[in-house]
This record gives sequence, structure tokens and C-alpha cells, in this order.
Amino acid sequence: MTLNDRNMDDPDIASDLLAHDLRAAAAGVLSSLSLIGADGLSGAEKRSLRQARVAAATLKDLLDISMGVGALSKRDVSLAELARRIDNRWRDTAVEKSLNLRITLSTDAPTALHGAAAELNRIFDNILGNALKFCDEGEVCVHFHGTDEGGLTVTIDDDGPGFSDAALRALFALRGRPLDARKDGTGLGLYITKTLTDRMRGDIDVQNRPKGGARITLAFPPEICHFENAPANAPGAMPTGGLPDLSALKILVAEDNLTNQLVVSQMLEAMGAQFEVASDGVEALEMLANGGFDIALLDIEMPRMTGLDVIRTLRARNDALARLPLVALTAYAMPDHVARIMDVGANGLIAKPLTSIDDFGTAVLGYVGDKPLQSAPLEPVASTELTAIDRRIFDNLAQTMGPAGMRELLSKITDDLENVQEKLRAGQAGAAVEPVRSATHILISLAGAIGGTGLQNLSQELNAAVKTEDWARVAPRLARLIDGVDALLTFVAKEAGNW
Repeated sequence: MTLNDRNMDDPDIASDLLAHDLRAAAAGVLSSLSLIGADGLSGAEKRSLRQARVAAATLKDLLDISMGVGALSKRDVSLAELARRIDNRWRDTAVEKSLNLRITLSTDAPTALHGAAAELNRIFDNILGNALKFCDEGEVCVHFHGTDEGGLTVTIDDDGPGFSDAALRALFALRGRPLDARKDGTGLGLYITKTLTDRMRGDIDVQNRPKGGARITLAFPPEICHFENAPANAPGAMPTGGLPDLSALKILVAEDNLTNQLVVSQMLEAMGAQFEVASDGVEALEMLANGGFDIALLDIEMPRMTGLDVIRTLRARNDALARLPLVALTAYAMPDHVARIMDVGANGLIAKPLTSIDDFGTAVLGYVGDKPLQSAPLEPVASTELTAIDRRIFDNLAQTMGPAGMRELLSKITDDLENVQEKLRAGQAGAAVEPVRSATHILISLAGAIGGTGLQNLSQELNAAVKTEDWARVAPRLARLIDGVDALLTFVAKEAGNW
């Protein structure tokens, strides 16, 4: 069938044809971008490539919606994939504004939502786009958590100025944008978000937070929520495989690195524990103040407040929190570090990397019972070869994480290693110790977690060297470490293809 000139001039047909051609062009851009490798690119170039890929995929989704094709089909959308997509889409924007973007996925959340991926992406793009636009300092937090009824609640908090009274009165109106708005915009974002949320049988609530900033809460009903397995804290849910039983415990984990958060969370979930994750020391104190925790596992080096300062603050209290078991979860386990940790009042420490889920669980139970146990982790291969990987450690981790967990973990490790490499190169170029110190702190735990013991050892050496600020000691170790990170990235990319 051919279209005559009259049909081509019909506004509806012309719009469909234009959308068709635009969709084909977007698909071509997306396909071409997917063929571009990241090898040899700088950190800034990698971020630009990632942003271009996400933007092209978003454009194609929107054009799919306009044509009523593929993306509108209802299917189960993985919350882990949704969270990763949000991170990929908005992380670089946050970094450019010096904002902290924090995304957490509680273990009681459903594993998937039944809906259209493109519509969910539009909901979060509108909310996150506004939050990051209006927030000039601080952080934007996205938290997915389950409800007692089996539904999903998502809270998005930001440290921006909040909504004016005029904005609150016209939140969901079409083009309900106040005339005195601080930033440019169309006033369509929340209207679109409300329309799409209603379509998914969800609810949206918008409020100003008492201490400043805004909170948007999305609530989705149990009917569209799916659980791959029963949540770890559901009645009757028990760990399997003969692992230590932590189902009676509620644990706070304070850890700023997303990769380490994932590893610890997977292990605790496998042992049936109820737990919550804090991303820094200040948040850890706020969460502990709400009560109900049996033990806190604290990373030592965290932003805003260190683990040592958290322990000092809690031990100085005159209530039950002062007696809570506090255990350092740290990659720094040398005698002088241990002495500092014990001096501030810690019950003990569990060394990272966590090479054995059984030993980790047994140690946690021991500290809760006030009988600290010595764990017996796998002895690492004694190697200074930067490319050496202890397969026992790596394979043990893979067994704990499972295929889906390993795919997510290796993706996060790749992002972490690329960020670490960028910091190391910046330190090398400017003879600056601070980015090197920050990078080695991350790398000590990261390399050890997957069995990169040689790289872990060199990271520890370099971390100690930068504290002397003697660049003659730092420079040769730094050059070797940069090469080692490149080798580890190659290893991770190869392994990712196996999962």
C-alpha cells in the first residue's frame, strides 16, 4: 500500500511517519554507540559515552511510546536493573554538580514490578531530573523498600530548597509551574509522573521535609510486585545450605562503597538476617537512633563521619545504644589499626575482604553473643604479581553471589575501578596525594574482595606511602598500581562475559 500526497499531508499520518523515522535514527545512534569501546578513553570521555548511550536509549523508548510499540508491552521490570539504570542515567549529572547521588535497594523490596520499562524510566527521569536541577549542594537519595502488605515504596529525598507554596498548590496541574520559579522548565514533569504512576495503579505524594529539601514518595500495590524468593525477613524464611542462621538479628551495615554494600548485603540476605545499610557515619547514627538493631558493622573510613567517630559518639551516650555491639568492618587490619579501633570502644573487627560467608556469619553471631570469635578466612595466595587472581577467593564469592548477583557485582566493580583509575591518574598528573589516598582506600577492599591480592598489597603500600607525602616514595608505586588496575579491568571484563 502506498501513501498519496493527501495522506502524507494528514497531520496524524505525518506525525506517525516522523516518529517512525526518528525512531529508526535513534536506533541507529544507539547501535553505533554500543560498538564504541571504552578502552583508551579518559574518565571524562567514558562518562560522555555512557551519557550518550543512555540518552539514545531514552529517546528510542520515548519514540516507542509515541508509536505504541515494544516498550509499552507489560513485563516484569527488575528493580536491580531499574536502580542501575537510574544510577547510569544520573550519576554523572550529580558528579558535575558535586552532589552525592545515593541509591539503596532494601532486601525487603520486591525483585520486580509488572509494568512498562519505558514508563518507569520516564517516572524516575522526571523526578530525578527535577531533584538534581534544583539541588545545588548536599545529596539526592533514592530508596526502594517493601511494605508489610507486599508492595513497594520508593522515597526520593533531596537537599534542595523544597517546593514553594505556589508550587505545592499546582503540583500535578498541566503546566502548573509558578511564575517565580528559580530554574527554567515547562511545568510538565510532575504532571507526567502523576499520570504514569496512576496508570500503574500507584500513588504519589510530595512534601517538603521539616529540615529542608523535598521528599517524593511513590507507592505501588502488591498486585504488580513480584518476589523471586520470599524476602529474608518474611515469616518462615530461613537460610539454606547449612549457613549460620542470622534470622533473629537486625543488623546495621555502615559502608560507603556500593560494591562492598552489595557483597555484604548478599551474604547477610543468604543467612536470613534483617539489615539496613547506611552510606556514611552520620546516616548510621540517625538510623541507630531509631532503635531495634542488635549489632552494627561499621566501615572505618566513611564520608561526613568516620567509623571511629561513630563508635566514640555511641560509647559516650547514657542509654542502651552505648552498649550495642559495634564491630569494625575494615580492610585495615594491621596491629596499629586494630589498637586504634579497640581503643575507641569497638567490640572487635572483621577484616575485609570477606572471603568466607560461613566465617563472616559465625563472627557476627559471636559478637552478638559477646564472645568474639576468630574467623578463619581463606589464606590468600602469597603473591606480589599484580595480575594474579586467587581463584579460590573469586570462586567462593561467585558461589555466594549467584549468577544475577555476579553480573551486578562485576558491573559495579567495573565502575569502581574506572573511577579509581581516574583518581590515580589525576594524582599522578598533579603530584597530588589526596586523590591517590582516596583511590587506594577503595582499592584495598575492592581488589581483595575478588582475589586480587597482589594489587591489594600494593594498594596498602601506596596508601601508607601517601601519608608521608614523600612523592619519591609514591611515584614508582603509583605507576605500578595504575598498570595493575588496567590489568584488573581486563580480568573483570573477561569474567563478565562468562555470566
